[in-house]
Amino acid sequence: MENKKTGTRYPYTDLDLAVTNRDFLLMKACLPLIPPTERHILAIYIKFQEFYATLNLRNLNNNHKAFRKNIPADLSELINIIGDYLDEEQLNSINGFQEMMEMIQLMNELNDFDE
Repeated sequence: MENKKTGTRYPYTDLDLAVTNRDFLLMKACLPLIPPTERHILAIYIKFQEFYATLNLRNLNNNHKAFRKNIPADLSELINIIGDYLDEEQLNSINGFQEMMEMIQLMNELNDFDE
């Protein structure tokens, strides 16, 4: 996946990989080459098929990789998971927030040590 504004490429998530296939990826890549009226219909068809595949994930396999992951135990683990999907400014903001939280935690630990 690519952000058209920034040109940043994002990796596919497990859910993306579970509901699409190579044929649909190729069709999506060719969309800009197709006349606008047909492009719209093809885009709707692709998204509908992906939606249908998403609905069927539950029926086919409740333990699919896309749904097997546990909730992250801490903020740094969550940041590692979503980091590839953030632009540089967002990542810097989150990293700054994370550093601030670590400082607060350290201050609390020092206060507990003094008591």
